This record gives sequence, C-alpha cells and structure tokens, in this order.
Amino acid sequence: ADHVHERVLAITGGAIEVFKAVPISGFFLDHGNLDGAMVYGEQIRYIFNRSNSSFGVDADCVAANRGQEDNCFFAPNVLDYVSAPVFVLNSAYDSWQTQCIFTAELVQGWPNQTSLANGACNQFPAIAACQENPESCNQTQINTMMTYMADFLETLEGKAALTKPGNGAFLYSCHTHDTAPTGDFTVFTVNGTTMQQAVGRWWNSPLSTPAAANTYYPCAYHNGTTGPRNCNPSCPTSEMYQRQYDAQSWSV
Repeated sequence: ADHVHERVLAITGGAIEVFKAVPISGFFLDHGNLDGAMVYGEQIRYIFNRSNSSFGVDADCVAANRGQEDNCFFAPNVLDYVSAPVFVLNSAYDSWQTQCIFTAELVQGWPNQTSLANGACNQFPAIAACQENPESCNQTQINTMMTYMADFLETLEGKAALTKPGNGAFLYSCHTHDTAPTGDFTVFTVNGTTMQQAVGRWWNSPLSTPAAANTYYPCAYHNGTTGPRNCNPSCPTSEMYQRQYDAQSWSV
C-alpha cells in the first residue's frame, strides 16, 4: 500500500487528497494444518527465498527481521508496518484458508513435484464435506473449524494496526473467499451494516477516527449437536456454499 501511495504521489505531483488501502481477503495466517504441519508457511517461505523477494516487501519489516526476511511475506507480520490508513476486509472463516492452510498437505514430491498443482487443499477426508459446506459439519467438526476463526481473530487483534486511528476492519463469518468484488459487497452484513456501507463510512471518516468506530466483528457458528450452523443470515445458503466452492476450486 505504501509503495503504491508513493507511486501515486509521484505521478500526481502530490496532488492527491485522500489515499487509503482496502486489502481484500488477504490476511492469510501462517498457521498449521489439522496435524500441526506448517504446510502453507513452508510453501510461502520457499517461494520467497526461491524468488529472492526481500527487495519486494516492506523495507522496515525486512530490517526488523534480519535472517528471517521471509516473515515479511505474511500479511500478519507486515500489517503494522503499513503507514497508509488500512481497512481489513476479510472473512474470519475464509474458505480458501480453511481448505488450503488448515486442511492442506504438501503436493506429492514437494518441492520437486512433477504436477502443475497449485497446492493440495482439503486433504483430510474425514472433514472434507464440512470444509465444503459448514452445514455438513457435526458438532466436533464445527468446534474444530471454529478454532481457526478464533486464531484468525486473535492474530488480527494482536496487531497495533487494528487500534490505530484511521484504520478499521469488516470481519464476517461467511465461509467464502474474495467476495468483495462480487455482488456480495452489498449483501454481506454485520450488525445491520453491509460491507459496502462499512467501507464507505470508513473512507469518509477523518484520519483521527478511532479504529473501533470502524471495526465490525463476526459471529461464531452455532455448535449444537445439530444444525443449522450459520449465525449470519446474510451469508450464503447451503446450496450457495456448494456453488461457491465449485466456482473457486480452480484457484486452489
């Protein structure tokens, strides 16, 4: 965000009144899978070092992580270094993360695999149906999956950026990914406020506005012996979950 800000300032000669950043579905955790294996982290660190990416990430983060510069390839580690006002727009139960981080395995032969697979997501058969549709989760499974949401929120709440004046966040519980660019931007709601309304209020707020005034938190899925599981009526229905899963499966 800061790099883009600098470029915009250079192009416009400084003639810009407001610059703010809205990262969409990008707060990926460096988190273990169900067995505790750091599959996603290993993949990302490999890409970082293979690409010699230390000059492509935040310089202040790199300076603070000498010897572990690959830490700066993870959003949770770099968020506090962003000086531009930030509004985090993310599902706390992001479907890509639960499938491609929390229930992922390394591709066979990693890192010298012969396939073109972009990753091995949803690799725990016992919980696969639950992963595709939260309404298919039994009580044990939904409690297991909710640990990822809890870890997501704990990680984000531990960042100074979440309390920095001028910042904010819209965190929702829908088991989806990258929905802001879709029609869901005007549909998903938290406490009576749509995603679109939340972004608009934050954008028009003074930079001195407390972050809490523009931060929205998700509900937790119902964990009874039977469903329904969904706690937010603006989230997709069971059938819509499956269509969304099918539509995004190409990218995982």
